[in-house]
Amino acid sequence: MAAGSAHTCGVRTDGSLWCWGANDGKLGDGTRADSSSPVQVRSVVRWKVVTAGSLNTCAIDVDDGLWCWGNNHGGVVGDGTETTRLTPVKVGGERRWRSVSAYGLNTCAIDSENGLWCWGDNSDGQLGTGPGYSVPERLLGDQRWLDVSVGWYRFCAVRADQTLWCRGAGGDQQLRGDSDLGGSTSGEDEGPGPAVGRWTSVTTGYNHTCALRAEGTVWCWGDDFRAGSSGNFDPNKPERLPVPGRWLEVAAGDGHTCARTAEGALWCWGENTSLQVTDLSDWVEGVPVRNGDPGPWAEADTGGAHTCAVRADRSLWCWGNSSLGQLGGGPGNDSAGPGQVAPPSQWIGVSGHGGSSGGGASCGVRVDRSLWCWGANAAGRLGDGTTINRVLPVRIELPLSERRPGNNGWTQVSVGVQSTCAIRADESLWCWGSNSSGRLGDGTRVDRHRPVRIAAGRTWSVVRTGLSHTCALATDSSLWCWGNNDAGELGIGSFAPADVPVRVEPGSSWSDVAVGYGFTCGTRTGGTLWCWGSNVDGRVGQPGAVDRSYPVPTRVGTADTWRAIRTGYFHACASRADRSLWCWGENRRGQLGDGGGPSGHEPRPVLERTGSGSLAEASSDRSLSGPGGWLEVFTGSYHTCGIREDRSLWCWGDNENGQLGDGTLPMSAQPVRSVPGAWRSVGANKLSTCAVDLRGSLWCWGDLRLGALGRVVPTGVRVE
Repeated sequence: MAAGSAHTCGVRTDGSLWCWGANDGKLGDGTRADSSSPVQVRSVVRWKVVTAGSLNTCAIDVDDGLWCWGNNHGGVVGDGTETTRLTPVKVGGERRWRSVSAYGLNTCAIDSENGLWCWGDNSDGQLGTGPGYSVPERLLGDQRWLDVSVGWYRFCAVRADQTLWCRGAGGDQQLRGDSDLGGSTSGEDEGPGPAVGRWTSVTTGYNHTCALRAEGTVWCWGDDFRAGSSGNFDPNKPERLPVPGRWLEVAAGDGHTCARTAEGALWCWGENTSLQVTDLSDWVEGVPVRNGDPGPWAEADTGGAHTCAVRADRSLWCWGNSSLGQLGGGPGNDSAGPGQVAPPSQWIGVSGHGGSSGGGASCGVRVDRSLWCWGANAAGRLGDGTTINRVLPVRIELPLSERRPGNNGWTQVSVGVQSTCAIRADESLWCWGSNSSGRLGDGTRVDRHRPVRIAAGRTWSVVRTGLSHTCALATDSSLWCWGNNDAGELGIGSFAPADVPVRVEPGSSWSDVAVGYGFTCGTRTGGTLWCWGSNVDGRVGQPGAVDRSYPVPTRVGTADTWRAIRTGYFHACASRADRSLWCWGENRRGQLGDGGGPSGHEPRPVLERTGSGSLAEASSDRSLSGPGGWLEVFTGSYHTCGIREDRSLWCWGDNENGQLGDGTLPMSAQPVRSVPGAWRSVGANKLSTCAVDLRGSLWCWGDLRLGALGRVVPTGVRVE
């Protein structure tokens, strides 16, 4: 965990790295948007060490590689340029690293062989006699070092012989050492000045320095109020912290300092303008005071005007200034005491859909089986009891009268254009939102802003919600549909709507179902594929008879190896047992993934771009070339996404709002690699895409209108 001047970062136990607060690139999420809640640093590596500077952030991965990002003024990122980096770039080639420290316009790191390397600005001689460096430069020859800490235009380091050395600007006497400990330095110093003693670590703030000795004592020098003394303090020499105890850690911030004892107690002193030290009204500035929360604390760090610490249970707590969200607890005022940084949410699955008003909505189920929705809320399809659009996820609960033991928790959700349905752990089915044409299935035409139970006497396994009708599989593999039926999309042999579930072909057994705009498709337990409803643009998969409607299930092709089916507005895609993927229906925006062409009236194989840029065609008797076959397929209104066997994510079709996630806007008529990562679930709607990775993190990209992304930033963001 590391607290910077106006941002904070932390490494979770799963190796993922999260940052929050001010962001001119140093949050590493690919944007410049400030965030008052944790956002995940975009990378494919796992992390173990992080430092948060004033301009940049650096971290070391589990393979000892060093990465930096953020504002690159003066080359402080270390990649040989002065270009701001919004995501991590590797620094120092394949060299292995042990520790890193960043502050102001400098960064320093110690490699695995204990060599000291620094880069950035050199206006005060902190890097020696040469110019500044935009890549790591080894300092002080072949000497070996134990610890390094970068301050404002200076750094201090502990050498392998446990002597303490500092170099750079000498303002406020932060470089002066006690003559009894081995001499002193003053002013601007182009060479190191030693302070003899058994030093083990050092930390530098804006105008002061503190260090820890082997016997567990803390010593500070520099600015008075930051150094733990209330008076009679000589800034020219180190002074011992006037609190008894054996100390394990000390952290110097811009204007305050905190130290942790072997028992896990946390003491702080210095400036307290944002209550980053204490909320005691009678406290004298500069006097160390024990944090009122007993902890025990396992780690602590100080930032510009905030403090963060990790408890023994690995929970993270921050307090002090929150003007830029650096406390990580969401928008709010300064905190006078520790407030927990909310742990990143873990998700099982996500569902999304567009809307007739142009805004999308999404819902997701977390690992604790809670259900959350966000985005456009026309007709109450989010289920929170309102019609207010939600930029952030809101939790969806059953009415109090319906809550009882045994039905707690949700297992699946499906978001339609203006309605939503979900299944609970007891296999009960609930729907809410617009009820025109009876699409909710509760026997009425009344809109519902909260969940209502559907067909209480039956248990359910799968539900799919579309534009104006819904279909669901019961646990006995029977298929039921209800709602609008103008094109025969209910599959019941007529064109009459139904406001309660009606069984499709009694006696048949089904394994999957998908609901489109005026049509429906499903797979039977024997592996055959069937569609019904409107065949405009071939969406029912029947060649010829373009405008004909099919009010009963009609078989698509002759194959009997179909595995799963998904539908968009006017197209459908299905996978076979051999992992091949096929699509049909409207193709005006390339959503069939066949390389472009007219709409398809029967299934066409999805095409894939090979490494050379040519097309390789899938066939029914072999897997796709490249990284592997298709595991899952997911359809948005006018685009499609699929997950491959290597868990990579590929999308194609409409991309006007960046919903393909490849960093471009033009549509693509064939699969393009989407957001990097390893993925397990996707929810695609009209304007955006959301996906859950293998770690349970939920990410969204595309258009943010009406809160479709679950955040108020434009692309590639983590949903909390």
